[in-house]
Amino acid sequence: EASVTNDEKENWDDLMPEGVPEEATKSIDSLKSRAQTNKMMRFANFSVRTILDGHIPVGGIKKPWLHIGPIFSIISTNHLEGPRVLLGAQTGTGLSPRWFVGGYAAYGFRDEKLKYMGEAEYSFIDKDKSRFEFPRRSIRGSYTFDCDMPGNRFTRSRQGNLFGSFRWENPNQYAYFRRSELTHTYEFKNGISYSLSVRHNTEEAADELEYRHNKTNKLVDNFKTTDFSAEISFIPVEFHQIGLARYALTNEHPSIRFTYSGAFDNIWSDYSYHRLELCYDQRFSLAPVGYLDVYVKGGKVCNKVPYPLLFMPATNLSYFVGQESFYLMSNMEFINDQYCSVELKHCLDGWLLSRIPLINKLKLREFWSFRMLYGGLSDENNPRVNTNDETLFILPSNSRIMSDSKIPYMEASLGLYNILKIFQVEVVRRITYLGHDDNFPNLHPNKWGIRFGTKFTF
Repeated sequence: EASVTNDEKENWDDLMPEGVPEEATKSIDSLKSRAQTNKMMRFANFSVRTILDGHIPVGGIKKPWLHIGPIFSIISTNHLEGPRVLLGAQTGTGLSPRWFVGGYAAYGFRDEKLKYMGEAEYSFIDKDKSRFEFPRRSIRGSYTFDCDMPGNRFTRSRQGNLFGSFRWENPNQYAYFRRSELTHTYEFKNGISYSLSVRHNTEEAADELEYRHNKTNKLVDNFKTTDFSAEISFIPVEFHQIGLARYALTNEHPSIRFTYSGAFDNIWSDYSYHRLELCYDQRFSLAPVGYLDVYVKGGKVCNKVPYPLLFMPATNLSYFVGQESFYLMSNMEFINDQYCSVELKHCLDGWLLSRIPLINKLKLREFWSFRMLYGGLSDENNPRVNTNDETLFILPSNSRIMSDSKIPYMEASLGLYNILKIFQVEVVRRITYLGHDDNFPNLHPNKWGIRFGTKFTF
């Protein structure tokens, strides 16, 4: 550990309130020293950090030379792979403050295929705790062969883990992909950041999903794209680093993210397209009635492309809470080339429950949320209109076109958090697209759902 200079000790002494006896400061130092050397305290600290981070540090907690994980993805299951096992690891700052390598190997016992990912990253500045710590200024290259649901690429919370294996709907539409990616990320300390990337992707339908030409009905073995993208963000928040996990400390400043991505059929790609997406989120104080989180997102695809390259709403098919996703929407239920989504979450912070005798002793916190999606599919990208178009693929039988009904998808939930200080539960209600539709016999929407999660409050 770095030594403490006399000047630093004097600065600490200046910060100490006047009148505090010297014996008290010695007691605090002694208590801290005992906590750091106590085996039970060290084990508890190690366990909490491992759970929050999702990786097991090797070689110390402060600067491990290796992180094993993600531990919650070691065992999982899905319709395509059946039981899936995964072993992954990545190097830490204890090995090098600038060079990092990592990867994983996974095996599905039903499809009997080995999946894998390897990556290397170079940071232009020295890192103390993790390569993900703020500010991130690096270049990263990776190669991946794996499988996923096509709609899962639009969500931050991946479902390839143990918790995501418990689903209210077990989808059977998957795709294998091979992806080579090179990304440069630069974060400024004022909250502005940019990311530039080039990504070559080859995708093949799997399980019961089929890619078929709209005109000839012939199966498509695979298709490839080379995607060039640029993202500019303004996220004026502070971050807290725990191992590899970086947590944003929410404030009341707006966060904005704009993304452009495009491909050109004469540059290692089967299709040309331009995709634009804009995200905005902000927290508003409603004191004394808690606070309101607002998240708005919209996007548009400007060219004619098959549906796997269009927007699919992020769906959370598990019984556990997910970020920025719809809880009661089926996989690939809506496909759009333009959309706008709104999510509102109002945490009352105990404003109501704290007024109820006996209930207030539990210190529960209440919240409600509302999620809405409105999108559409232009005639240019609608294979049900352009029946003789050779570019488009036949849509899955369970995919609706929202612009036909001109009704947005909506759902709402009511929940509690701070249960035993860490747990939360919410009841979800689907508001629109409730009944069975003869045009989509494979869709059986659930009107109600319940979701569980964790939420740490201090």
